[in-house]
Amino acid sequence: LSVYPNPNNGIFTIKFDSKNKQETKLTLLKALGQQVYAMEWNLVEGVNSKEFMFSNDFAEGIYYVMIETENGIIRRKVVKE
Repeated sequence: LSVYPNPNNGIFTIKFDSKNKQETKLTLLKALGQQVYAMEWNLVEGVNSKEFMFSNDFAEGIYYVMIETENGIIRRKVVKE
């Protein structure tokens, strides 16, 4: 799981390499763990990417992108400047 650019100005890309087709849950959390966004993400085998844009309601600071797959949970920090 990679997130770039990081830090960013509110627009970033999430990239995930999947070994197989699977349904996942993509969640965005504030630094203290409060969920601020969630969606289902149907991955294909290989490289998957999704552009994300923070709305104006999102303050500058640290957030975490979390993906729940059939193999576990992966989390990455993302910074909005």
